[in-house]
Amino acid sequence: MAYDPDQQLLFVYGGRATTPTADMWAFDGTTWFELDFIGERPSPLVVNAMTYDRERRRLVLFGSGVWEWDGNSWSEMAASGPEDRSFGQLQYDPVRRRVVLYLGRSDAADCGEGTSFCRDVWEWNGETWTELTPGDASVPEPRDKHGMAFDEERLQTVVFGGSNGPVHPGTWTWGGANWLDQTPATEPIERIRHSMVYDPLEREVWMFGGIRATGNCDGNSNVCGDVWTWANGAWTKRNSGRPSPAPSGSEVYGPPPRHSQAVAFMNASDMQGVLMFGGSRGQVTSDFAPFCPRDAITGTQDCQDTWLYVEGGNPECAAGSTSGWCPVSGFSAFQPSARTRHMMTYDESRDAVVLFGGLDGTRTCDGEFNGSANTCADSWEWGEWGMADDACTQDGEYCWRKANPIQSPPARASHAMVYDKARQRVVLHGGQLADNSEANDTWEWDGQRWTEVTSTQLNPPARFAHGMVYDTARRQVVVFGGSARRDTWELS
Repeated sequence: MAYDPDQQLLFVYGGRATTPTADMWAFDGTTWFELDFIGERPSPLVVNAMTYDRERRRLVLFGSGVWEWDGNSWSEMAASGPEDRSFGQLQYDPVRRRVVLYLGRSDAADCGEGTSFCRDVWEWNGETWTELTPGDASVPEPRDKHGMAFDEERLQTVVFGGSNGPVHPGTWTWGGANWLDQTPATEPIERIRHSMVYDPLEREVWMFGGIRATGNCDGNSNVCGDVWTWANGAWTKRNSGRPSPAPSGSEVYGPPPRHSQAVAFMNASDMQGVLMFGGSRGQVTSDFAPFCPRDAITGTQDCQDTWLYVEGGNPECAAGSTSGWCPVSGFSAFQPSARTRHMMTYDESRDAVVLFGGLDGTRTCDGEFNGSANTCADSWEWGEWGMADDACTQDGEYCWRKANPIQSPPARASHAMVYDKARQRVVLHGGQLADNSEANDTWEWDGQRWTEVTSTQLNPPARFAHGMVYDTARRQVVVFGGSARRDTWELS
């Protein structure tokens, strides 16, 4: 399906009734009518890709070869190029005046990497195809548990760390067409299960925590508590983390080092900074009660604390923190249980941080001990709710409030979640379900209800521990990696 803005008509070709079809219809805003034409036409297609080339005033269709419609007839274009495929995406790039083919599923058994799923990108100029996808050396190694954020100042997605067995060092950026391997002079220590988010006030990508496979991170364990920022092609270390052990009552040093926490940038008028909840210290020897109390049975230190980080010093902290950190959960009558591998994002339209799911190591997600791991399906929001909502213990303060939607996504951990600014919806994708299977479903949260998004197009293969960001320049949700993959997907 494609829209012709010159004729102001919406065109549809092919599809399936009881069998694949080869008919063509147009819609003028009021009425559908079938186009009657003679001559060659594309073969019956169930799932094709079609767009309008504004420069050349042609409809371009790709599925089994490339075809063009000039307003009267179809012409097959004789050109070598991408594998025939279904579920591909065609878009017209008005800046470069080219038709771009993204991804898809090959009709052959192999799309070049031992799989029928294609990750290539091609351009069509009306005569020839040009492949844009770089070689393997210019694509990040397969990975999961990496950090990923969209840099709104420099209009690029930033990826750091992750693992597919070995833990990967290095920083990569994605601008919408190509991956670039950045080579900064200084980088954080390689790690997994860290958090990254964009700070619009400082105009930089912010990173915290994580865990190393081997070797120390904070001088005492492999669990990290340092803060780094990325801007203009360089990493800067902002905070070395809380001393281990820290002096009693010294919250000005910041939260205990941890991994598998969730963060979001809170940008309300009276609370601005990186909000963090939960995470785990694993079974390290040093104790950090009451923030991350040690479980008496497992010895694991999972965290149930909420912190706010403000670059250069935190006005929310009565102790006058110069580290940027301050605990802020003191006014919550209720809060999520201690957990890991949950996800959070900031809903700009409602000034609320949304939290969903995660893994509670020894208790039910309502906080009752049962001695085994539990995958959560609860939804929470951090905002200025007040005492009237039975959420805050004092009016005029921020706190946690549990949402009780009629329908929710199935319980999961290691999913991905972002806020779609154009549609004003929180988008959730994938994750690891309670039975340890991997999901590829997509859900949206509008502040009151979760709705599953169904699509007739190709969906990314099931995955967990992947990265997902919202590209504000191109208004696309971008997914990379997960489940030791190296593919890149976009949701528009």
